[in-house]
Amino acid sequence: MIGQDASSNLAALYLDALVAHDPTLLPLAEDVRFTENGQVLPIGGGLWRTAGGPVTYRFPFVDRESGAVGLFAVVPENGIKTILAARFALEGGRVTELETIVVRRMGALFAPDQLTEPRPIFLQPLAPDERRPRAEMVCAADLYFDGIEQDDGAIIPFSADCHRVENGVRVTGTPEIDERTIYTDALARQSPADQISSGFFHYIKRIRDRRYPIVDTDRGLAAGIVMFDHPADDLVITRPDGSQLAMPKEALWPSSALLYYLFKIRAGEIAGIEVAYIMLPFGSRSVWPAPPRDRSS
Repeated sequence: MIGQDASSNLAALYLDALVAHDPTLLPLAEDVRFTENGQVLPIGGGLWRTAGGPVTYRFPFVDRESGAVGLFAVVPENGIKTILAARFALEGGRVTELETIVVRRMGALFAPDQLTEPRPIFLQPLAPDERRPRAEMVCAADLYFDGIEQDDGAIIPFSADCHRVENGVRVTGTPEIDERTIYTDALARQSPADQISSGFFHYIKRIRDRRYPIVDTDRGLAAGIVMFDHPADDLVITRPDGSQLAMPKEALWPSSALLYYLFKIRAGEIAGIEVAYIMLPFGSRSVWPAPPRDRSS
């Protein structure tokens, strides 16, 4: 088992190695597998060559049972800030898998300067009566993706105070949002459940390759790494009240997205969501195998 201090130490070691452009500073297994933005690369490629300092934001988290470690950070790349999400798998104290998502200039839904400290709710340990078994936490996170596929926020166990942040931008329960994003002011004011039930995400037809590699039952954190498919089938939808809703510009052409979610799950309810994501060509496949979905919980 690995503790929070050890995960923080690994994250710090990784970021130091990244800025130094030297992966040998990490305890790597001989057959370590490394990906950046869904592509298998030699360790030392991609952001390893272009990262600089200072690292202005870092939030490590850990799965004490499996030893997996996660990280969100803001890392300059040739002087321009990127949002970095990483996952480490370890065996015998050595890194066997390093999966990274590097978000570079994602238009208006990209605000690395807003990421300075982890939201307090994500750092707070849960009271014993608020904790849930690992399988139940994964089920709650999986219901979130089911709800998006079904345009039904009511099936998702949200807490009343939940809101979602995408690439540093708060997109739910906020009075205003940059008009260049895919969200209108009215949508941004809504809760996560109401946004999903509005039909706004109808352009997301399938959420596949779902993985939940990091679960912290003490702090109620569950990481979900998934693929969204946007086939551009519907440009306008009719909502349950009969009104019509034009799909956002992301729905105008086929595309897929690779997303790294971090859920805060408190007393069985999703109380906070952080997301780092990038857009990819339609049908892009995950190079990391997804286990069979277990819906028995």
